[in-house]
Amino acid sequence: MLRTMIQLRAILLAVFALTSATDDTEYLNDFEDSRITTIDNGDTRWEKVLMTDAASNHGAVCLDGSPGGYYIRRRLNHIDDTNTDDENNWVIFHQGGGWCGSDTNCLRRSRGRFGSSNSWGPTYDESQGSEIFSSPLFENYTIVFAMYCDGSSWTSDVDHPVIVRNRPIYYRGHRLLEALIHNLVHVEGLKNATNVLYSGCSAGGLTALLHIDYIASRLSVFSPNATFLGLSDGMFSLDRNQFNTRPGLFQRIAKWGYSAWNSSYSINAGCRESRGIEDEWKCMFAEHVSMHVETPAFFVNSKYDPWQLRAILGIKCEYDVGCPAHQETSYVLYGQSMVRSLEILPEKHGYYVSNCIRHCLTGSRGNWNRMMIDDVNMEDAFLMWYEDKINVSGSNNHTVRFVDTGDVEPSGTNRC
Repeated sequence: MLRTMIQLRAILLAVFALTSATDDTEYLNDFEDSRITTIDNGDTRWEKVLMTDAASNHGAVCLDGSPGGYYIRRRLNHIDDTNTDDENNWVIFHQGGGWCGSDTNCLRRSRGRFGSSNSWGPTYDESQGSEIFSSPLFENYTIVFAMYCDGSSWTSDVDHPVIVRNRPIYYRGHRLLEALIHNLVHVEGLKNATNVLYSGCSAGGLTALLHIDYIASRLSVFSPNATFLGLSDGMFSLDRNQFNTRPGLFQRIAKWGYSAWNSSYSINAGCRESRGIEDEWKCMFAEHVSMHVETPAFFVNSKYDPWQLRAILGIKCEYDVGCPAHQETSYVLYGQSMVRSLEILPEKHGYYVSNCIRHCLTGSRGNWNRMMIDDVNMEDAFLMWYEDKINVSGSNNHTVRFVDTGDVEPSGTNRC
């Protein structure tokens, strides 16, 4: 228990540092610019694409008015390659990066890489999603890493710029989403897709959940026989108050943003209808929206995700004595509630939920193939689910669900 408390304290301190530059009652970011984990992947296939036409013709822009964009890694084109099906297989991965929670904080965000494309490098160098991209199954897929610069999980849709301190900011996430899909379909070849994995981590994981059914319906017009699946990493968030019963930071941001960003058009219609007008904003929580997602999706998460402990429960732990008892009880109950919420999802959805203190599990930290539940690692669990869903000759109805049933520490032979 003490070792786990020490680990939790260290990770929470890192998370606190990511948000300390701004007022945390209004701003929430899971990856601060100065602390981005970059990698030298040595893969020369990556190419940066800026959607300049969509910016000038349709106002599809980042918070600062610069064009949105993505990095794309096209499949290997071996001369002697006889497996031509690979060219029709895709992974679309949405970058994470938190949200801004007031006009002032969105202005601040517009000055960095999560609000502007002006500082994006020439090639993909993130850790996010890197373990998926390097998995043997996906090595020869076309990979799209969608850069995040709207601060709203691609939901915002406000026609006119908002003027803050004499500077304009733009809430245009939904237009960026439309531009992304248009480019991928009509320029990059997504219209010929056979299999598409629509995914993301953290804020990108929420993006995938919020838009997956809409994107699937859009693509079905061009590729009616394509298999469209989802993967949401590190964002199975619960709608809970803090341990002290006050509304949590993410609750406050989601409620403000849903209105300020004019997000209703972008949110799952079934979820909105189930919540009623006053509580539509709660569909920004995975707990609520996942019940209405029609497209099969797989969730990877920690019951003790340090980001969720910080932003939802308001947990703060002392290094030398561990967490106070009431805070420890709060996060244990949160983990148990997460499992119950996952268990009632339709069986087409799968999950892999550990006790490891991690946020965004598909990055370059070895979680993908080292973490173990019931002697099965995360990669193998996901591939069991994924290959069952794309196997047209199979039953396509296997349930793949792994969860560490203990509290706090990995139980039995499970490991981080």
